[in-house]
Amino acid sequence: GSRIFWSTDDSSVLLNSGVPIPDSTGNKTVILTARIVSEDAATEKEFELTIAKETFSDKPLHILQIGDSNTEVGRITQGMNEVLKEKYGDYGDGFLTLAKDYYGLGDISPENYTISYTGQWTQHDLGISDVYNSPFGIYVDSIQIGSAITIEFVGSAVDFYYLSMPASGSFHVHIDGVDKGVVSQQNAENTLVVKKAVFDGLEYGKHTIVLTNEDGGHVNFYGADYRVADAETRKNISTWGNGGIQAYEYANSLNPDIFKEALAELNPNVVAILIGTNDNGAGRSAEVFRQSLTTMVDRVQESL
Repeated sequence: GSRIFWSTDDSSVLLNSGVPIPDSTGNKTVILTARIVSEDAATEKEFELTIAKETFSDKPLHILQIGDSNTEVGRITQGMNEVLKEKYGDYGDGFLTLAKDYYGLGDISPENYTISYTGQWTQHDLGISDVYNSPFGIYVDSIQIGSAITIEFVGSAVDFYYLSMPASGSFHVHIDGVDKGVVSQQNAENTLVVKKAVFDGLEYGKHTIVLTNEDGGHVNFYGADYRVADAETRKNISTWGNGGIQAYEYANSLNPDIFKEALAELNPNVVAILIGTNDNGAGRSAEVFRQSLTTMVDRVQESL
């Protein structure tokens, strides 16, 4: 088989990942090069592209990237977020998992962002255990009263995403030492529902949030969306990634209703899917991969 590697002669206009960075001063020309490599040959083809003048400075550009390990640890999304911050200002780091060992490696981590645990928290991963009710195969939970997650971030709002279900517990929220109340995750209707707890109206700056298991019941989190300003103008990238995951598993091993509910709650206006390496490694055929990717795209379109 053959592989294609993309590169651009001006990353300030077009990233190697294919994301355009329009300029407000006018149209920009860039050369995109495709290097096609097979076992016994290699060739290159150039494409001259015109990136149109920016016309959306007052519109949202909230991108959700769905993918595998490169997405999970932020190798692509973190750099893209920095580009957006440099161009438009800080709109926050978007959605990140609250499973602390699953995002950021060294200097890839967002600046001024930290997460730590006290007490007993379990990080669940589709690649290690049976995870069905998660949009991207990762979540964190606790059943120990007093167990806490402490997060430092820069922004002015944060939304916590979790699965509401019967017999769930509650979590207590403190922001900068101020008691913000208790959130119950219990669902009296005996169903599974993705919900979010919204905390906005904060002064822009660095904040410390502590989430504490209030009653020893089952408390879970998919992640949190770190925001600045409102949804009408935000420009940042959210991350749904899982190292080792296949498109086949997104399509067949995860609850489609949970995927669609969580996506609808996050409500990005652009979704990018970067997936397939692990399908190839697992020996999936091209047809199976096509079917899996089609299922993912269909679910995205049904949600937004």
